[in-house]
Amino acid sequence: MTELHSPQPGATRRPRAATPEPYSPEAPEVAAVFEVVCSDTRAIDREKWLDLRRQGMGSSDAGPALGLSHFSSAYSVACDKLGLLPASEESEHQYWGRAIEPVILDEYERRRPSQAPLLRWHMIRSLAEPWMLANPDGLAEDEVVEAKNYSEWDAPRWGAGVPDHIVIQCHHLMMVSGRPRATLCVLFGGSTYREFTVEKDEGLEESILAAERLFWDRVCDGNLPDPDGSEATRYALAEQYALANVGEPVALPPEAEELLLARKQAKADIRPLQEVVDTVDNQIRAWLGTANYGILDDHKVVTWSPVKPRRLTYAKEWQ
Repeated sequence: MTELHSPQPGATRRPRAATPEPYSPEAPEVAAVFEVVCSDTRAIDREKWLDLRRQGMGSSDAGPALGLSHFSSAYSVACDKLGLLPASEESEHQYWGRAIEPVILDEYERRRPSQAPLLRWHMIRSLAEPWMLANPDGLAEDEVVEAKNYSEWDAPRWGAGVPDHIVIQCHHLMMVSGRPRATLCVLFGGSTYREFTVEKDEGLEESILAAERLFWDRVCDGNLPDPDGSEATRYALAEQYALANVGEPVALPPEAEELLLARKQAKADIRPLQEVVDTVDNQIRAWLGTANYGILDDHKVVTWSPVKPRRLTYAKEWQ
């Protein structure tokens, strides 16, 4: 879990509480669990949607807040909530994930012809914990449904079960929606559909809730987490301090000397290992020759881009 410290300059924007609108569900008991913040997210633009997300913690924020995400970090999420980062443009990966989501959910419904249609495109918030928001892809009477679109290279990571950061995401969704389980509908490589179930774990939920509440309270007080080594944090710092004051020094704290020495030693330790990586990469390039990908046991493990500058990309299990 992420350790937080005292406020940093500029971290002053306190996120606002989302304002719900009335909800009249078919199942009356649902009304006691959550309220609707937006009844159709398709009807609002991206800027409005992002602003609503900043007013609380969503399921995709849970993993980074707990230090369990490959795509974001506690620091970058906190900066976004405090309005310290510019609005991000939708990436091509995000666009296609959103475009394919209805197709994946349609397949879930097709396999359950006797079940009522999913409730889609809602942003909801917990009544018990009003700072907890959720954008479930679909809500069934007894479960929350999430659509995931992954490349074929991601499939092996799911062989040992649902990845940890997605388990965290599912429990956040279950806490907000009041559902006892989550079904993940995953499309691998555009052609292989699989379903995975995450059952409610009350002990895990308590731990997640405590960590999220600590994170959100600190964010609302303007405190930022300590920076980690992730690419997401590097980007957040670069955006947060984009305008440099050339020639203006700052006195570093005493602990900076210890960190600088640790960095110097780590660089020395890494150097021979980096030479091993570079040697292996060049041998792989030599074996590939004019081919643009290589296989092991009928599985694609490495791609060498045919466009200059040619870049090697390894399958996730070999990275």
